[in-house]
Amino acid sequence: MPAVSVDMPQGGCRLSLWKDGQASISYGAMPRWVRVTPGTFDFERMIELLRSRLSPQGDDRPYDGLSAGTVALPGSEALRRIDDVAWVRSLLEQAWKARMAPSRDSSAEDRDWIAKVCSFAE
Repeated sequence: MPAVSVDMPQGGCRLSLWKDGQASISYGAMPRWVRVTPGTFDFERMIELLRSRLSPQGDDRPYDGLSAGTVALPGSEALRRIDDVAWVRSLLEQAWKARMAPSRDSSAEDRDWIAKVCSFAE
C-alpha cells in the first residue's frame, strides 16, 4: 500500500508515493501501473503540499463525493478532498515525464494504456 496517494478525478488517474521515494501512476483499481523514477518527489514535502491544498476545512473534512479529487494521507483511512485540478495535473505530468522504462513489473502495454486513460502526451 502506498503511504500517500492523490487521484483526479476521484477514482481516476492516481499518483501513489511511498516513504522510500518510490512512486507510480495508475488508474483507479485497474491492475496496470507505470513506475516513476525513485526520488522524483520528496515524500515529506509532498505531504505538506497536499495538506496545504486540501479543500476548506482541510484534513478534518472527508471526501463528500462532490470534489474533483481525493488524497489519502498516512495514518488515516479517510479520503480527503482536493479541488486544485491544475496542481494535481501538474504532479501527474511531472510523474509521467519521470516514468521508468517498462520492466518485468510493468509492461509497455500498461504504459500505453495509462497514457491513454490519463491523457498523457507521448
